[in-house]
Amino acid sequence: PIAQPDMQLAASSIFLQIFQSDIVSSAVFSQHVLPIMLTALDNKDADIGEAWLEALLEVISALSKEVLRKEVCVCPQPR
Repeated sequence: PIAQPDMQLAASSIFLQIFQSDIVSSAVFSQHVLPIMLTALDNKDADIGEAWLEALLEVISALSKEVLRKEVCVCPQPR
């Protein structure tokens, strides 16, 4: 089941705070939190999707190129 809108908004903020405070390593964040963020981007509620997108944009610069290629980018694979 999908969480209520207020819970979604709170979660996006909390996940961003977790990342910014270095509570977990980048690897753990990428493995466990990033997939949730990417899934939540596709929310039917525009405000919720925007909150998750803002959180993702805050963390994206700190992600490794490998994580970006595998998890975030829907790019053609090099030959």
